[in-house]
Amino acid sequence: NVQCRIFCFCVVFFVFLFVLSCAYLTYAKYPGVEWMSQLFGGTRKNYDKIGRFIQGCSLALIAREILIRK
Repeated sequence: NVQCRIFCFCVVFFVFLFVLSCAYLTYAKYPGVEWMSQLFGGTRKNYDKIGRFIQGCSLALIAREILIRK
């Protein structure tokens, strides 16, 4: 169970760094947008969807940890 907590904290930390860097650069200027567009053949809107999905997963991991500890 400790390994799961370490994983959850690492995911939350990397999401925090991702959101912080995107807040500084904005999604339109973020270097990963071009790479993601070429990889998936999509637009900036698809990149935003992936970012929101990652943020939602990290929130679900936080909620899971809170519920397990109670």
